[in-house]
Amino acid sequence: MSETLSIGSLEITVRRSENRRTVNLAIERDGSVVATVPANMQTSELSRIARSRELWLHSAVARRNTWVSGFAKEYVSGEGFYYLGRSYRLRVLRGAAADSGWPELRLFQGRFQIREDCISEGRRCFVRWYSKQMQTWLSENIEQLQTRVGVTVRKTSVMDLGFRWASCSEAGRLNFNWRAILLPSRIISYLVLHELCHLLEHNHTKKFWSLVQCVDHQYERKEQWLRENGGRFCL
Repeated sequence: MSETLSIGSLEITVRRSENRRTVNLAIERDGSVVATVPANMQTSELSRIARSRELWLHSAVARRNTWVSGFAKEYVSGEGFYYLGRSYRLRVLRGAAADSGWPELRLFQGRFQIREDCISEGRRCFVRWYSKQMQTWLSENIEQLQTRVGVTVRKTSVMDLGFRWASCSEAGRLNFNWRAILLPSRIISYLVLHELCHLLEHNHTKKFWSLVQCVDHQYERKEQWLRENGGRFCL
């Protein structure tokens, strides 16, 4: 029988791990809330931590529901798709213009272009393209950003993180959602700096936020921007 914890109207599924040292709260694709915790953590301590983040959990679930219900894309000419904070219209290439020798998807002369034969796999085409661009962005910017924090990254990965923008493992691996490349570059930089600070302080303690303040004096504005605007940048 699975372990659950009720916090107000939220029901949290608890997963215990011998390898876990801290509590991780996450919103799954189906909207459920999952807490991954150390195997020997007392339920009372977990309850205290979850209650301290109750407002954040409610906000995260609400944002997830908004994204799922209100922003489904159609892969037709004229639809808008974000890249680095700017919206670009899609053009479906048909006939001779859709020759199979052309890329399945590209950004060309201010428009996204997708071959007609790829429309049925439109989302996957965009995810592949966004993932590649996000990895390129990291390759071009990570060295300068890690110098600001004074750390060295062991490995960065781009993947589907559901409704999280990024994560930092206890082993020092940074993971970024492919969806982050839809955001303005200054916001991506903040996300990276945020995760780099987690290499020095894994939890969201006062010490952690002091580190963030040192490397980005406008971090509070960027956090607010993400809360207010992040839901628009989806696929």
